[in-house]
Amino acid sequence: MNRYFGTDGVRGRVGQAPMTVDFALRLASAAARVLAPGGGRVLIGKDTRISGYMFESVLEAGFVAAGVDVMLIGPLPTPGIAYMTQRLGCSFGVVISASHNPYLDNGIKFFDATGSKLSDRIEHEIESLLEQPVVTQESQHLGKAIRIDRSRTQYQEFCASTIPAGMNLEGFKIVIDCANGAGYKVAPRVLADLGAEIVPIGCSPNGRNINLNSGALHVESLAQAVLEEKADAGVAFDGDADRAIFVSSSIYVIRNRRQPITSALYTVSSYKRIQTSLSAHAGQTRDCSLSNSSSWTAWASVLSRTHSSTQDISAALSSSPAEHREP
Repeated sequence: MNRYFGTDGVRGRVGQAPMTVDFALRLASAAARVLAPGGGRVLIGKDTRISGYMFESVLEAGFVAAGVDVMLIGPLPTPGIAYMTQRLGCSFGVVISASHNPYLDNGIKFFDATGSKLSDRIEHEIESLLEQPVVTQESQHLGKAIRIDRSRTQYQEFCASTIPAGMNLEGFKIVIDCANGAGYKVAPRVLADLGAEIVPIGCSPNGRNINLNSGALHVESLAQAVLEEKADAGVAFDGDADRAIFVSSSIYVIRNRRQPITSALYTVSSYKRIQTSLSAHAGQTRDCSLSNSSSWTAWASVLSRTHSSTQDISAALSSSPAEHREP
């Protein structure tokens, strides 16, 4: 049984074990020895927490010292980091995020070269090296670090490319709530590129406001904005943009856990059936299962025909082929 790795990597309150500078440095050194023993390349992405800068710097130092080249892509949704790890030919990828937790927390999660979650065996192997001294290679064997922030446009293009040819969102007004998190740059641009008029909320991160009264944890703000803006629909993400909630103009709410939203912000992920709710707003609710990677396409298809109800969207989704895989 792993001591530090949970279902989503290592996570905790910043400044308390294990989320300290010392532990992060030892973790980077141990991970480099296991995932890139002969040298290699790692992609590091993060959400918008103020502590992300600190952990990004520490991980960079640990990897470079171990002889691994580092690519720093900045804030990007967790599924985007998984996708870009594979696309850029990296040995492994790292996400610095505590997902839907408050800014006081943070976490470190790894992907292998295919963009998939590490196996328990690999995580255990990394943990077994944590008490060993941090590796520092001689100068000729040190890694290098570069920033590739603009490479996130490759992920935006991938997302936009996954919807059927000829489909767009022209003429539609969509409220998008990014929880002041990792999706604040990519999400609005993807939907705008598809032709939608975007009303952004929760897109002004300051390092301390991630998930604060916004995003997928606070759907009331999104629903209210859809009503006030007379928008056709709304979508809210959590802090690392690996879950979404969709709201139609008739205030039906569909909650989606780690769903591959192919043209919004997701690449490959799992899903979870969650009871839909309306919280502060009157209206019907319905339990819907968003269970395949065509969910965004189906949602967009229904929107392009009419102001849809949950029943319409659920029917469209149930007729789409399942093609998801675990990250």
